[in-house]
Amino acid sequence: MNKYTLKERLKIGRQIYSHQLTVNEVAVKYDINHYTAK
Repeated sequence: MNKYTLKERLKIGRQIYSHQLTVNEVAVKYDINHYTAK
């Protein structure tokens, strides 16, 4: 698991917020805990 910069985290968050990806898809794609992705 690697750390993401603030800009990267915001980009990931926008994808979830705009319903482009689900929380679980993001967790698998970016290798992060799905609770963190929420």
